[in-house]
Amino acid sequence: DKPALGEAAPCSTLFIANLGPTCTEQELTAVLS
Repeated sequence: DKPALGEAAPCSTLFIANLGPTCTEQELTAVLS
């Protein structure tokens, strides 16, 4: 059974475009601040 629209389970993964796999924590902090 699929959840109804708007009732999806929460996801702990955040996808941010244009950040490569070698992005450092400092770069991520700069982008999000």
